[in-house]
Amino acid sequence: MARPGIAKKLVEIARKEGAVAICHGATGKGNDQIRFELAIKALAPDIKIIAPWRDDKWQMDSREAEIEYCRAHGIDLPFGTDSSYSRDRNLWHISHEGLELEDPANEPNYDHLLVLGVSPEKAPDEGEYVTMTFEAGVPKSVNGKEMKVSDIIRELNRLGGKHGIGIVDTFESKFLINDVCVTEKKPFCHAGVIRFQGQVLTYVPGQGPCYRCIFEDVPEQGTAMEPSKVGIIGAIAGVIGSVQALEAIKYVLGIGELLTGRMYILDGLAMQTRIAKFPKATPGCICSRTDPESEAYCENKQ
Repeated sequence: MARPGIAKKLVEIARKEGAVAICHGATGKGNDQIRFELAIKALAPDIKIIAPWRDDKWQMDSREAEIEYCRAHGIDLPFGTDSSYSRDRNLWHISHEGLELEDPANEPNYDHLLVLGVSPEKAPDEGEYVTMTFEAGVPKSVNGKEMKVSDIIRELNRLGGKHGIGIVDTFESKFLINDVCVTEKKPFCHAGVIRFQGQVLTYVPGQGPCYRCIFEDVPEQGTAMEPSKVGIIGAIAGVIGSVQALEAIKYVLGIGELLTGRMYILDGLAMQTRIAKFPKATPGCICSRTDPESEAYCENKQ
């Protein structure tokens, strides 16, 4: 939601300054570049977009390369290569990616990466009470001090961060998620989106194949389309996310037919959907093994 807003402001400033181009620093790995550029082109199709990360003449293929480029051209940065995390911050939160966080075997270095707070170990041993007032459901004050809503959010973030509240560790590997769910006998709903296509499938223990039955392993580098190069359309992600949420609702309520042993496939360009059937688990897959040795195998995979 933030990227189109940022793009709108970029276009406003570009028009005010008489600029002929807008340059953004979104990396070649994410879909921020798509959201920026689609919004800019919609509002100002005549303005050129410069994306150094994707332009071969810039030769920027990593954050380290970007940092070195800045140093070579006298641009001072408030961080070095040892703290060049990928951070997204807004009024509500800040997320961190990169460096040691890329390897799930590493423990996060909270003392090094946290910006809005501290780890629970560094938080005060004493509790702190917070009193708020509301008018017609809208927050008006914190601890007796009236503030506008945005400042209330900032103050609550400050208080929560002080006490080590709000830290969440997440990871993105579907194979790791799948293997953990299979091992712990938990359901898992997969969703994937690229360009104008999307897919959803659900795994429930004992009811059909798991994610690894269908996608046996991570594709070799260069053999699969990369979202950073071909793009992701936000509207498709919204549709697929809604189908995924519906699967969760049906599972919790115990109603309807889940997408177990089936994959829901959406083609947004053709406005067509179809169901691909995968009725049986793959022999030898971790979800089809029930002997004690396979449980040890699953634990190793986890």
